[in-house]
Amino acid sequence: VLGTLWLAIWQRRPRWLGIPVMVLALALVPFQGRPNLIVDGRARAVAISGPTGKMQVSTLRRARFEVQSWRRLLGIDAKPEAWPADPEVAVNDLRCDSLGCIWMAAGRRVAIAFDEAALEDDCRSGDIVISLVPARRRCQGVNAAIDRFDLWRGGTHALYVGEGRTRIETVTGERGHRPWIPNLTSDRRQRQ
Repeated sequence: VLGTLWLAIWQRRPRWLGIPVMVLALALVPFQGRPNLIVDGRARAVAISGPTGKMQVSTLRRARFEVQSWRRLLGIDAKPEAWPADPEVAVNDLRCDSLGCIWMAAGRRVAIAFDEAALEDDCRSGDIVISLVPARRRCQGVNAAIDRFDLWRGGTHALYVGEGRTRIETVTGERGHRPWIPNLTSDRRQRQ
């Protein structure tokens, strides 16, 4: 934007200095990174994008519009795959049962709970806990914890899971705090 404004505002030779700024900005786009995990703000769908460039989603029936938007955002052409239903089968380090899923990413254990019954065990064993149901109490000793209330306050969450750090971006955090938008962000989220 700065390069375009520079090009439009100036009349003579200095205006052409806006072109290198525009080229530099476009060259930096591929280095921005892609989120490893995306959780719908209404807890209807969770998507994992692996290093192979494929996307696995928790459901192929719900939140189809959001999943298609995530595919476009991540530049994934292939149709998303459903999460494994058999607890004995792990697909791309993802293992699921009726209560939730465990995904190993960058040496971290990400627990995704579909049911309140899985939360106690997930809080003990997971590095990152995502609960698609309301959590009655917060997980202690985890790197990051997101529950149904955090999703309601912050909207869709994108997680960038790395070796030493987990970065979480939310829709509310990205659009900022404006007078016409209620401030529902949670300060309770734990980050490392």
